[in-house]
Amino acid sequence: MREKQALEQTKEPPLPDSVLIPAFEKLMLDLGYDEQKRKIMSTSLNSWNKYRLLEQYQQHTVSDHCYTHIANLRTDPTETKVQQLRVSLSHRSMQWLKQFFENDGLNALLELLSDLQRRRNKPLADYRVLWEVVMCFSKVMFTPVGLPAIVNNPLALRTLALTLESEFKPEQRADPANGELIEASYKAKLAVLDLLTKLCLIPQLLPEGARYVMESLDNFKLVFREKKRFQTLIDSLKDPMSSPEYKCQVVKLFSAILVRIDHLPRKMHLRDELEKAGLDGALNDLKAMPNDALANNIALYFEELEADAEEARENPIDLSISCDPDAMFRNISAALSGTDAYPFMAEVLQQMVKLAHDPDSPQWGFLARMVPKLLNPTGEVETRKQLDDAQQKVIELEDFKSRATITAEAREGILKRLRAALGVETNEQLEKKAQELIAISKAPPPLPEKRPGATPPPPPPPLRMGMALAQPDDATSGFGAPPPSPPRHASKPSLHQARLSEILGLPPPPPSPQVGQPAAVPAPAPAPQADRG
Repeated sequence: MREKQALEQTKEPPLPDSVLIPAFEKLMLDLGYDEQKRKIMSTSLNSWNKYRLLEQYQQHTVSDHCYTHIANLRTDPTETKVQQLRVSLSHRSMQWLKQFFENDGLNALLELLSDLQRRRNKPLADYRVLWEVVMCFSKVMFTPVGLPAIVNNPLALRTLALTLESEFKPEQRADPANGELIEASYKAKLAVLDLLTKLCLIPQLLPEGARYVMESLDNFKLVFREKKRFQTLIDSLKDPMSSPEYKCQVVKLFSAILVRIDHLPRKMHLRDELEKAGLDGALNDLKAMPNDALANNIALYFEELEADAEEARENPIDLSISCDPDAMFRNISAALSGTDAYPFMAEVLQQMVKLAHDPDSPQWGFLARMVPKLLNPTGEVETRKQLDDAQQKVIELEDFKSRATITAEAREGILKRLRAALGVETNEQLEKKAQELIAISKAPPPLPEKRPGATPPPPPPPLRMGMALAQPDDATSGFGAPPPSPPRHASKPSLHQARLSEILGLPPPPPSPQVGQPAAVPAPAPAPQADRG
């Protein structure tokens, strides 16, 4: 065989250089090689090697179709079949990869990955398939075709990040029989961490790679209900079953995320969040582990931490310096982006958008007074009851304003109904009729007529010993007569009369005596003097 190859190399290849060199250049472009690698292969390979690569590529392309691999992912996803797909994704042209994504290959991979994640008590074969699926993503993630397809799919990175779930309970970790399963699980997790770290460190391909990674980790927190963000990753650093290589990759991921954050307040906020979640303590405990790569990454993390703290001390940033609302909004948005406070900021802004439709609302003044008190660092904050009372007063004021305001149309409608009810045509006639009604309501009720033959009222009861003598109230009251009894039902002005007076601007009727109080008796007219002529 070697003699045949040596004999062939003494001859010219079947294709002339004018055809072979452009064909080989096209092959390297299809395979996604960068300029440096293309230059090395063009200079290091002779014409016969280039020709053999072209021949092997053409033969493999004819027999290897992306449709077959996509069908295997959905019908027979064995370790061998997924491994064959990984090899094809590594060596196929950009056109082949484009066909793979156009024919729903990415969704087929995501469906298989999600199915493997949902399985509980997986056997070792499932973990091996899981690792092969993650490696398929790694082969296409950073290609000109694969990166846009994965980033633009809202489920791709989020589904990949869910592989970081801690599947084994403490008692399962303590069982030596599960050692191989745990090792295979961490192998798949390590591949996912490597992908997420690289996404943060390729600004020339994906400037917002760190933001996509943070969104996937935020989704992980929601799905698995972490009490604190990154808690699962930080706990895995404390797991004695995780390898030093895995621990090193976790530290690299945190460092890569922090490096890609340019806004210092946001970076310090994230560092504070990581410290509260226990990262700094876990890294200090790992310093004693005899692993050079891990020790170097931990040292680098703390060096960057000290550098950021020094920069924050030398250049304190006050978000309130600028009086430009647009500038302040940009600063606040940049400081809170990717944090737990960002959704709350969005909710506050949504409420303010509703309030913006009413620039005269007293709630603007309420907000201006209450927010500084809530943020007062001295602790002189209004109590919750006081805030509730103030808010209730604002609500009552708005309600009174809405009820007290009567538009011209509403007023005319009320007057029209009153004119129809009282049988008049003009407002002047209505006012005259209303005054007549009010005058009638003020008149005292008529006295009952004396009927002939009516029985006079009985005399008052005789006085008993010890009974106080009643004093006469006026000249008409007889000695020992009881005081006049109060009326049973005190007359009140009707609601109709009161409302009518309010609308027409008339003075309200005088208040009627309350129940239990004697009615006012008009003073008697002076008796006529006898003529003493």
